[in-house]
Amino acid sequence: EVGNLSITVGNVELDGIEWFAGTILSGSYVRLTVSDSGVGMDAETLTQIFDPFFTTKEVGEGTGLGLSTVFGIVRDHNGGITVSSELGEGSTFAVFLPAAKRKSRELQASETKVSNGSETILFVDDEEVIVALGKTALEGYGYNVTVSTDPRQALKKFKANTNRFDLVVTDQGMPHLRGDQLSAEMRKTRPAIPIILCTGYSETLTPESSKAMGINAFLYKPFEPQELSRVVREVLDEAQQADRSKSRRQRRVEKPPAS
Repeated sequence: EVGNLSITVGNVELDGIEWFAGTILSGSYVRLTVSDSGVGMDAETLTQIFDPFFTTKEVGEGTGLGLSTVFGIVRDHNGGITVSSELGEGSTFAVFLPAAKRKSRELQASETKVSNGSETILFVDDEEVIVALGKTALEGYGYNVTVSTDPRQALKKFKANTNRFDLVVTDQGMPHLRGDQLSAEMRKTRPAIPIILCTGYSETLTPESSKAMGINAFLYKPFEPQELSRVVREVLDEAQQADRSKSRRQRRVEKPPAS
């Protein structure tokens, strides 16, 4: 119940470091180091920590997926991990990620000015902290926000008045109804409702696959409030433009021919 946890980050130059995946890292990297003064690990345990479903915890106390997920994220970002640990001496994890030579497009976009709005948004997430963050962020930009931590209740609210909401923001990994399932149910009663799907790291759901399902935008969690507000504004603007184009087409079809 008593111990030390140290988290540090800094820029490093690597010259041929090999990590668990057998990849050699050389060049400019950002190193994130997490050290603790806990129980540590023996050599045999250390060789298995990134294996899916490997855990030293009792049944029901852990899935063994945490470090394997970290492994996948780091690998997919062309980085690496090193670990040092001894029984009774704690553990140190060092995560290396390639250093950016310039600002990413995502960061540049997040730094652009975000326009305010007045539309009504339904925000759904089973985590109360995320719901509070989303509500505060969007209300700060002028939106009216209704929140729900239960996707079943969110669906009831939506069906009670399908025209009440201008946009839905929903998490993917929720109990009872996943985000894609909730979206599909909402689209049965209002096919054109704009939907933004949010998720943590996932190998089964991608921006491309969510687009194929008709999702308007896709956000990885955790996201910055400004990024959320920017994507919300973009999706709303696109939906409004689509509505205007549809109305113009209908007027042209309904216009009687000149005599």
